[in-house]
Amino acid sequence: MSSLIEKIYSLVIRNILSFYTKNIIQYSKKYGIWKFKGVFPYRYTISGELLSKILSILKRLIIERGLRLNVIEIGAGSGILLKSIYNPNTYLVAIDISWLSCVNTLLNLGYKIDVICGDSAEMIKQGKFDIAYSNPPYMRCRPRGIVEYSYCGGVDLEIYRRIILSCFKTAKNGIIIFTNSKCLSGIEFSSNFFPNIICKPILTSNVIGIEEVKVHVCRYIGKYF
Repeated sequence: MSSLIEKIYSLVIRNILSFYTKNIIQYSKKYGIWKFKGVFPYRYTISGELLSKILSILKRLIIERGLRLNVIEIGAGSGILLKSIYNPNTYLVAIDISWLSCVNTLLNLGYKIDVICGDSAEMIKQGKFDIAYSNPPYMRCRPRGIVEYSYCGGVDLEIYRRIILSCFKTAKNGIIIFTNSKCLSGIEFSSNFFPNIICKPILTSNVIGIEEVKVHVCRYIGKYF
């Protein structure tokens, strides 16, 4: 696929996300979720749908096997992904840099989880969680204001990288799950992206031959942090 088509596609996606994030209020009967203006939209995002499927599978395994786990989502948005994995056996923590997203998540899940409003997961104790996951902003663009942090991962993907690093730090003895789009980020994620980790794509979706979105599951295997 030519770089020109990819650039046009990336620009179109950015404008769509910008419009829905900044201007649209949504309610999902299926999930019982509200999305405020200024919060990342949970609909029409392939990566969110893929990650939701993985979390639903994890939820079923947790319940069937009677596991007791600590799970954190970095960049919670409206909290819809937390709904996918919520169960009585799991201690859930949501973290987001946007106060509006924090309030939105509290409205949707309330007393069921703990919500932290802050930058990434710097205030979380390393290794505290069994699973850390994120649907991080992987578009190559510089955020203009707090709202655009939900889809702009930085010109050099510095925001995207910092979020994934935070996942590794909070669950360095556990499992890390995150999404990526080669077309929108310009990178093909591999184990060489960060040292001392093993990653495997477990779910992939291809959009008309342009955008390939993957959900990666990783484990930390060395002394890094």
